[in-house]
Amino acid sequence: MINEFENYLDIIELHKKIEFKTLFLEITNVCNFKCKHCYNSSGENKAIEFSMEEFNKTVSEFLKYKITSVVLSGGEALLHPKIWDFIDTLRECNLDVTLLTNGKLLNDENVKKLKNKKVYVQISLDGASQVTNDFIRYPGSFDAVINALTELNNQKYTDRLSVNTVINSVNCNEVLEIIKICEKFSVATIGFSFLNNSGRAKENGLFINEDKLYHTIDRINKNRNGKNIEVKPINVTHKCRFCGCEDEVFLNPVVDVHGNIYMCEFLRDEIFSIGNIFKNSLDNILGGDPIKRNLLLLNIRRYYIKSCRKCAVKSRCGAGCIVQNNSDNYFEPRFCNLIKKNFLFELGASKS
Repeated sequence: MINEFENYLDIIELHKKIEFKTLFLEITNVCNFKCKHCYNSSGENKAIEFSMEEFNKTVSEFLKYKITSVVLSGGEALLHPKIWDFIDTLRECNLDVTLLTNGKLLNDENVKKLKNKKVYVQISLDGASQVTNDFIRYPGSFDAVINALTELNNQKYTDRLSVNTVINSVNCNEVLEIIKICEKFSVATIGFSFLNNSGRAKENGLFINEDKLYHTIDRINKNRNGKNIEVKPINVTHKCRFCGCEDEVFLNPVVDVHGNIYMCEFLRDEIFSIGNIFKNSLDNILGGDPIKRNLLLLNIRRYYIKSCRKCAVKSRCGAGCIVQNNSDNYFEPRFCNLIKKNFLFELGASKS
């Protein structure tokens, strides 16, 4: 165990061995919705947005570490006045671009621009009915998504389209209907993710217990039928290199509107911020103590948790996704049985 720690720290010391794949940029905290589960509590505070200078600096710093794609989010990214300049800059750097949106602003003109610039589009849909979706997200949000999907279909731009649903206690019985809606509109990828324990999600009691979540995921798995469906972050065959599941260090960092860097799109506790890209260079940030502390903490969890030490899937799940702890105890695993069952399902599916 000690040797593994030492080897891991050696990797952290050698900056060139840290590889980034996808960079998540939260370019604004402004939003036209007020979703009950928003981990950013977007739309509540004073408007803060990336300037063009901050955007260019951030992208140039991460290009040194060979990022291949950038995800633009918010808030609602389409509300940023420089959104098209940002996209043009990224495409000029030969980076794939994904736009995360609630769909409200995906009108004819904007869809044409996105199609012309070959931008991947991910729309949030958190209910198969107007009642459910509008309760979770915002009044009128369901119609906005259906209108957006209709526009994307009319312009035959669905090959780069994905829909994501955050599974919670309110919508868990509608997942199959959500899949049907996505099929109707020829959505290329259907994604399901879990609540992030921060922002408004902490306040609104939408968390789902493990038993109900397992049955929800089981229904999804039994109805895949060749569909491109992703369940994050419990797809344990989709290796998360941040939390210690692998010896390599592949990271998908997030930069928030203040310039703070987090090493995972889901992990947003302040203690996991490794530095500020607006105030420092990425080289200096990656050489600092916070990244060593945070990566080491996550990597050793599976050895300190008694129930994990002899677990057969320990090396794949790394003591479970730390984001799924709905407490402040990062050494308390959650969804163990669910992860094991899903691992066995995916293992069988990969061999068939």
